Amino acid sequence: MKEIIQAKIVISFFGIKEGDGRLQFYYGISERVAASLLSEENIKELMEVKSIVVVDNKHKERDPSFIAGATGIKNFIINPVYLREEIVGFIIAGNSMDGFSFPYDIGDIFNLFSYNMSIIWERQRLYKRVEDLEINDPLTGLYNEGFFINRLDEEIKRSTIYQRPCGLIAVKVANYNDYKENIGFIELERILKKCVQIFKENLRPIDILGRVKEDTFGVIVIERNRRQSNYVAARLKDALYSFMEGSLSFAPAIEVAVAESPIDGASAAKLLECIQQQFKTNEI
Repeated sequence: MKEIIQAKIVISFFGIKEGDGRLQFYYGISERVAASLLSEENIKELMEVKSIVVVDNKHKERDPSFIAGATGIKNFIINPVYLREEIVGFIIAGNSMDGFSFPYDIGDIFNLFSYNMSIIWERQRLYKRVEDLEINDPLTGLYNEGFFINRLDEEIKRSTIYQRPCGLIAVKVANYNDYKENIGFIELERILKKCVQIFKENLRPIDILGRVKEDTFGVIVIERNRRQSNYVAARLKDALYSFMEGSLSFAPAIEVAVAESPIDGASAAKLLECIQQQFKTNEI
C-alpha cells in the first residue's frame, strides 16, 4: 500500500445508470476525460472486461487500449465492480510514471476495494428506491418536493380541462440558515411545525401544502387566479411574521412568490421557473 501512495495513483469510479444500463461518470476525474472514456465505442470495449486488468512496466498488454489514450496514463488498473453477478461499475486507477510496476498484491487490494464499492453501491440503490416511495417530508409531515410537483402537474391538467385557473404560492424563509445556526434543531422543528399549523389555519381544506425546499413551502391554490393567490400569500406572510417576530430574538425574512396557470405556464416546471425568477429578482 505504501508503494501505491508514493506512486500517486489517481482512482476513479464509474457506475452503471440503473434502468438503461449505460455507464455514467461518478467521481475522480474531469468531465472531459470522463466524456472521452464513456464514448459509445469505448463503453462496449470496457464492458468486455470481466476481471481485473493490470497494465504497467511488467504487464505490457494494452487491453483495453483506449484507457491510455483517453486519460494520458501509462500504468493503469481496471477492476469491474460486481453486485449479484452483475457488473454495476468499474474502478479505474493509474499513473504516468516511467518504469513503474504495481506491487504483486495489487489484485487482492483492488478486489477488496471493489467489494467495498459494491456494498456502497447497493446501499445507494436501496436508499434511492425508498426515497422514491416516500411522499412526505419527515420533519413537517407535509408532501415532499417530488410528490408536490406531481400533484401540481395533475391540478394544472385538471384546471386546463375545466378551463379554471390554478394558483401556486411559494413562501421562503430567506434567513433559514440563521435559524439553523442560532436556535438548534429541536427549536427549529418546533417552529416549522407551528408554521405548518399557521398555513393550515389560513388555507382551505382543498388547497395542497408541501415543503418543496428546505427553506421553502409551496401551496397549490385550487381554482384561484393570481390576484386571489396574491391575497392568500399576503395573509400567510403576515401570519408567519406575527408568529416569528414574537418567538425569536432576530427578525425573520419571509419572501413570497405567486404564479398562475395557464398565464405563467401550463406545467409544474414552468410555474416553478416563474417562482424562482421572482425570488432571484428579490435578491437584486
